[in-house]
Amino acid sequence: MKKLLVAAIIAVSTTGTAYLIYLSLTPGGGGPATVAAAVPEQQILRVAYRPETLALGRDALSSPLWNEFPAAAVPLKLQVTAVPWGKATVPEVSVRAFHNAQRIYFRFEWNDDTENRQIAQNTFPDACAIMFPLNGDPRPESIMMGFLEPANIWAWKAARDAKIWGQPKPRETAYSDYYYPFVKEEVYSVAVDPLPSAVEDLVANRIGTTTPKGDQHIRGRGLWAANHWTVIFERALTLEGSELDAKIPRGAARTVAFAVWNGAKGDRGARKSISDWVRLEVAP
Repeated sequence: MKKLLVAAIIAVSTTGTAYLIYLSLTPGGGGPATVAAAVPEQQILRVAYRPETLALGRDALSSPLWNEFPAAAVPLKLQVTAVPWGKATVPEVSVRAFHNAQRIYFRFEWNDDTENRQIAQNTFPDACAIMFPLNGDPRPESIMMGFLEPANIWAWKAARDAKIWGQPKPRETAYSDYYYPFVKEEVYSVAVDPLPSAVEDLVANRIGTTTPKGDQHIRGRGLWAANHWTVIFERALTLEGSELDAKIPRGAARTVAFAVWNGAKGDRGARKSISDWVRLEVAP
Protein backbone atom coordinates (compact mmCIF):
# COMPACT_ATOMS: atom_id res chain seq x y z
CA MET A 1 0.00 0.00 0.00
CA LYS A 2 2.81 2.39 0.93
CA LYS A 3 4.59 1.60 -2.34
CA LEU A 4 1.46 2.46 -4.32
CA LEU A 5 1.11 5.78 -2.43
CA VAL A 6 4.75 6.72 -3.06
CA ALA A 7 4.39 5.81 -6.75
CA ALA A 8 1.26 7.96 -7.02
CA ILE A 9 2.99 10.96 -5.42
CA ILE A 10 5.97 10.62 -7.81
CA ALA A 11 3.65 10.36 -10.81
CA VAL A 12 1.70 13.49 -9.82
CA SER A 13 4.90 15.46 -9.15
CA THR A 14 6.44 14.41 -12.47
CA THR A 15 3.30 15.30 -14.39
CA GLY A 16 3.03 18.70 -12.67
CA THR A 17 6.68 19.52 -13.35
CA ALA A 18 6.35 18.53 -17.00
CA TYR A 19 3.27 20.72 -17.35
CA LEU A 20 5.03 23.74 -15.83
CA ILE A 21 7.97 23.26 -18.19
CA TYR A 22 5.53 23.09 -21.11
CA LEU A 23 3.89 26.36 -20.01
CA SER A 24 7.25 28.10 -19.64
CA LEU A 25 8.20 27.19 -23.20
CA THR A 26 4.85 28.05 -24.74
CA PRO A 27 4.36 31.64 -26.05
CA GLY A 28 1.95 33.40 -23.69
CA GLY A 29 2.41 30.70 -21.04
CA GLY A 30 5.10 32.33 -18.90
CA GLY A 31 8.03 32.10 -21.30
CA PRO A 32 10.01 34.81 -23.09
CA ALA A 33 6.95 36.27 -24.84
CA THR A 34 5.29 37.00 -21.48
CA VAL A 35 8.44 38.51 -19.96
CA ALA A 36 8.96 40.78 -22.96
CA ALA A 37 5.37 41.99 -22.79
CA ALA A 38 5.74 42.83 -19.10
CA VAL A 39 8.65 45.25 -19.59
CA PRO A 40 7.28 48.79 -19.07
CA GLU A 41 7.74 51.44 -21.71
CA GLN A 42 10.65 53.74 -20.91
CA GLN A 43 9.79 57.24 -19.73
CA ILE A 44 11.26 60.04 -21.84
CA LEU A 45 13.00 63.22 -20.69
CA ARG A 46 13.59 65.65 -23.56
CA VAL A 47 16.64 67.92 -23.33
CA ALA A 48 15.80 71.04 -25.34
CA TYR A 49 18.28 73.45 -26.94
CA ARG A 50 18.34 77.10 -25.85
CA PRO A 51 21.24 79.53 -26.38
CA GLU A 52 21.11 80.59 -22.74
CA THR A 53 23.63 80.29 -19.91
CA LEU A 54 22.66 79.96 -16.26
CA ALA A 55 24.99 81.23 -13.56
CA LEU A 56 24.51 79.14 -10.44
CA GLY A 57 23.10 81.88 -8.26
CA ARG A 58 19.89 81.53 -6.28
CA ASP A 59 17.97 83.09 -9.18
CA ALA A 60 18.97 80.21 -11.47
CA LEU A 61 16.90 77.78 -9.42
CA SER A 62 13.65 79.64 -10.13
CA SER A 63 14.54 81.24 -13.46
CA PRO A 64 11.51 81.68 -15.81
CA LEU A 65 13.63 79.93 -18.43
CA TRP A 66 12.79 76.58 -16.84
CA ASN A 67 9.11 77.08 -17.63
CA GLU A 68 9.92 76.71 -21.33
CA PHE A 69 10.85 73.05 -20.90
CA PRO A 70 8.43 70.20 -20.23
CA ALA A 71 8.83 68.50 -16.86
CA ALA A 72 9.09 64.73 -16.66
CA ALA A 73 7.27 63.53 -13.54
CA VAL A 74 9.44 60.49 -12.79
CA PRO A 75 8.01 57.94 -10.32
CA LEU A 76 10.41 56.57 -7.73
CA LYS A 77 10.43 53.29 -5.82
CA LEU A 78 12.39 51.88 -2.92
CA GLN A 79 15.79 50.40 -3.68
CA VAL A 80 15.48 46.72 -2.72
CA THR A 81 18.60 45.09 -4.16
CA ALA A 82 21.15 46.03 -1.48
CA VAL A 83 21.28 46.64 2.26
CA PRO A 84 20.18 48.97 3.79
CA TRP A 85 16.76 48.64 2.18
CA GLY A 86 14.40 51.58 2.19
CA LYS A 87 11.81 52.28 4.87
CA ALA A 88 10.04 55.29 3.38
CA THR A 89 9.90 56.64 -0.15
CA VAL A 90 9.98 59.87 -2.08
CA PRO A 91 7.22 58.98 -4.55
CA GLU A 92 8.19 61.27 -7.42
CA VAL A 93 10.79 63.70 -8.71
CA SER A 94 10.12 66.29 -11.40
CA VAL A 95 13.04 66.77 -13.84
CA ARG A 96 13.61 69.36 -16.57
CA ALA A 97 16.72 69.73 -18.74
CA PHE A 98 18.22 71.82 -21.52
CA HIS A 99 21.58 72.49 -23.17
CA ASN A 100 23.13 75.49 -24.92
CA ALA A 101 25.50 73.45 -27.13
CA GLN A 102 28.27 73.98 -24.58
CA ARG A 103 26.77 73.00 -21.24
CA ILE A 104 23.86 70.85 -20.07
CA TYR A 105 21.58 71.66 -17.14
CA PHE A 106 19.18 69.50 -15.12
CA ARG A 107 16.69 70.76 -12.54
CA PHE A 108 15.25 68.38 -9.93
CA GLU A 109 12.18 69.20 -7.80
CA TRP A 110 10.57 67.08 -5.10
CA ASN A 111 8.51 67.55 -1.94
CA ASP A 112 10.20 67.15 1.45
CA ASP A 113 8.76 68.27 4.79
CA THR A 114 12.18 68.91 6.32
CA GLU A 115 15.45 70.49 5.24
CA ASN A 116 18.29 68.15 6.20
CA ARG A 117 21.78 69.55 5.60
CA GLN A 118 23.66 68.04 8.52
CA ILE A 119 25.83 64.94 8.87
CA ALA A 120 26.16 63.65 12.41
CA GLN A 121 25.46 60.53 14.43
CA ASN A 122 22.12 59.13 13.20
CA THR A 123 21.63 62.30 11.16
CA PHE A 124 21.74 62.24 7.36
CA PRO A 125 21.48 64.90 4.64
CA ASP A 126 18.96 65.07 1.83
CA ALA A 127 20.43 64.26 -1.57
CA CYS A 128 19.71 63.42 -5.20
CA ALA A 129 21.69 61.93 -8.08
CA ILE A 130 21.80 61.10 -11.78
CA MET A 131 23.32 57.81 -12.96
CA PHE A 132 24.65 57.37 -16.50
CA PRO A 133 25.62 53.83 -17.63
CA LEU A 134 29.02 53.89 -19.32
CA ASN A 135 28.68 50.74 -21.49
CA GLY A 136 25.70 51.61 -23.63
CA ASP A 137 22.03 51.12 -22.83
CA PRO A 138 21.32 48.51 -20.13
CA ARG A 139 18.45 46.02 -20.09
CA PRO A 140 15.18 47.66 -18.98
CA GLU A 141 14.86 45.49 -15.87
CA SER A 142 18.49 45.74 -14.74
CA ILE A 143 18.11 48.85 -12.56
CA MET A 144 16.00 47.07 -9.91
CA MET A 145 17.56 43.64 -10.40
CA GLY A 146 20.95 45.06 -9.41
CA PHE A 147 22.93 47.12 -11.92
CA LEU A 148 26.40 45.60 -12.34
CA GLU A 149 27.92 47.70 -15.13
CA PRO A 150 30.22 50.76 -14.88
CA ALA A 151 28.37 54.02 -14.35
CA ASN A 152 29.09 57.73 -13.94
CA ILE A 153 27.07 59.21 -11.05
CA TRP A 154 26.44 62.90 -10.35
CA ALA A 155 25.61 63.08 -6.63
CA TRP A 156 24.35 66.28 -4.98
CA LYS A 157 24.21 66.36 -1.17
CA ALA A 158 22.62 69.06 0.95
CA ALA A 159 25.54 68.94 3.43
CA ARG A 160 28.07 69.69 0.69
CA ASP A 161 25.79 72.37 -0.70
CA ALA A 162 25.69 74.14 2.68
CA LYS A 163 29.50 74.31 2.78
CA ILE A 164 29.90 75.46 -0.82
CA TRP A 165 27.13 78.07 -0.88
CA GLY A 166 27.49 79.44 2.64
CA GLN A 167 24.32 78.16 4.26
CA PRO A 168 24.03 78.78 8.02
CA LYS A 169 26.18 76.26 9.85
CA PRO A 170 23.98 73.77 11.73
CA ARG A 171 24.29 73.21 15.45
CA GLU A 172 27.20 70.86 16.06
CA THR A 173 26.52 67.40 17.39
CA ALA A 174 30.11 66.22 17.41
CA TYR A 175 30.79 62.59 18.24
CA SER A 176 33.89 60.46 18.65
CA ASP A 177 36.41 61.14 15.88
CA TYR A 178 34.11 63.67 14.16
CA TYR A 179 36.85 66.27 14.59
CA TYR A 180 40.53 65.81 15.26
CA PRO A 181 40.77 65.55 19.07
CA PHE A 182 40.76 68.83 21.00
CA VAL A 183 40.32 71.17 18.01
CA LYS A 184 37.22 72.70 16.49
CA GLU A 185 38.41 72.41 12.88
CA GLU A 186 40.57 69.88 11.07
CA VAL A 187 44.18 71.10 10.92
CA TYR A 188 45.95 68.33 8.99
CA SER A 189 45.51 68.23 5.24
CA VAL A 190 44.97 64.48 5.31
CA ALA A 191 41.84 65.06 7.39
CA VAL A 192 40.44 67.89 5.26
CA ASP A 193 38.02 66.97 2.49
CA PRO A 194 38.30 69.62 -0.23
CA LEU A 195 34.90 70.41 -1.71
CA PRO A 196 35.17 71.92 -5.19
CA SER A 197 31.42 71.56 -5.77
CA ALA A 198 28.12 70.72 -4.11
CA VAL A 199 27.95 67.80 -6.59
CA GLU A 200 30.37 64.89 -6.41
CA ASP A 201 31.43 63.32 -9.70
CA LEU A 202 31.57 59.56 -9.05
CA VAL A 203 32.19 56.30 -10.86
CA ALA A 204 30.94 52.85 -9.86
CA ASN A 205 31.28 49.33 -11.27
CA ARG A 206 28.50 47.79 -9.19
CA ILE A 207 26.56 48.36 -5.98
CA GLY A 208 28.79 49.52 -3.13
CA THR A 209 31.77 50.62 -5.27
CA THR A 210 31.10 54.34 -5.75
CA THR A 211 34.41 56.24 -5.89
CA PRO A 212 35.13 59.95 -6.52
CA LYS A 213 36.72 60.57 -9.92
CA GLY A 214 40.10 62.20 -10.14
CA ASP A 215 38.68 65.04 -12.23
CA GLN A 216 35.52 66.68 -10.89
CA HIS A 217 33.45 68.22 -13.68
CA ILE A 218 29.96 68.71 -12.21
CA ARG A 219 28.59 71.81 -10.50
CA GLY A 220 25.29 72.25 -8.73
CA ARG A 221 23.19 74.09 -6.20
CA GLY A 222 20.10 73.39 -4.14
CA LEU A 223 17.43 75.37 -2.34
CA TRP A 224 14.81 74.20 0.16
CA ALA A 225 11.72 76.37 0.61
CA ALA A 226 8.07 75.75 1.48
CA ASN A 227 8.64 71.99 1.99
CA HIS A 228 10.14 71.67 -1.47
CA TRP A 229 13.65 70.99 -2.80
CA THR A 230 14.95 72.48 -6.05
CA VAL A 231 18.39 71.32 -7.24
CA ILE A 232 20.37 72.20 -10.38
CA PHE A 233 23.14 70.14 -12.00
CA GLU A 234 25.51 71.60 -14.61
CA ARG A 235 28.27 70.05 -16.73
CA ALA A 236 30.02 70.60 -20.04
CA LEU A 237 27.99 68.85 -22.72
CA THR A 238 31.11 67.26 -24.21
CA LEU A 239 34.20 66.04 -22.36
CA GLU A 240 37.03 64.64 -24.40
CA GLY A 241 39.43 61.85 -23.53
CA SER A 242 37.78 60.33 -20.48
CA GLU A 243 36.24 56.87 -20.35
CA LEU A 244 34.74 57.61 -16.94
CA ASP A 245 32.62 60.61 -17.96
CA ALA A 246 29.11 60.16 -19.32
CA LYS A 247 28.78 60.86 -23.03
CA ILE A 248 25.76 63.05 -23.84
CA PRO A 249 25.53 63.24 -27.64
CA ARG A 250 23.48 65.98 -29.30
CA GLY A 251 20.67 64.78 -31.52
CA ALA A 252 20.70 61.32 -29.95
CA ALA A 253 19.30 59.40 -26.99
CA ARG A 254 20.82 57.60 -24.04
CA THR A 255 19.67 55.99 -20.78
CA VAL A 256 19.78 57.53 -17.30
CA ALA A 257 18.30 56.90 -13.85
CA PHE A 258 17.48 59.25 -10.99
CA ALA A 259 17.59 58.85 -7.21
CA VAL A 260 16.52 60.87 -4.16
CA TRP A 261 17.47 60.48 -0.46
CA ASN A 262 15.28 61.72 2.40
CA GLY A 263 17.66 62.30 5.28
CA ALA A 264 14.89 62.66 7.86
CA LYS A 265 13.76 59.10 7.05
CA GLY A 266 17.25 57.66 7.50
CA ASP A 267 18.11 57.46 3.79
CA ARG A 268 21.83 57.10 3.09
CA GLY A 269 24.01 54.99 0.84
CA ALA A 270 21.92 52.29 -0.80
CA ARG A 271 18.80 53.33 1.15
CA LYS A 272 17.13 55.64 -1.34
CA SER A 273 14.25 56.07 -3.76
CA ILE A 274 15.21 55.27 -7.35
CA SER A 275 13.62 55.51 -10.78
CA ASP A 276 13.42 52.98 -13.55
CA TRP A 277 15.62 53.69 -16.56
CA VAL A 278 14.64 56.93 -18.31
CA ARG A 279 15.31 57.69 -21.97
CA LEU A 280 17.19 60.99 -22.33
CA GLU A 281 16.53 62.53 -25.75
CA VAL A 282 18.97 65.36 -26.47
CA ALA A 283 18.04 68.00 -29.05
CA PRO A 284 20.61 68.77 -31.79
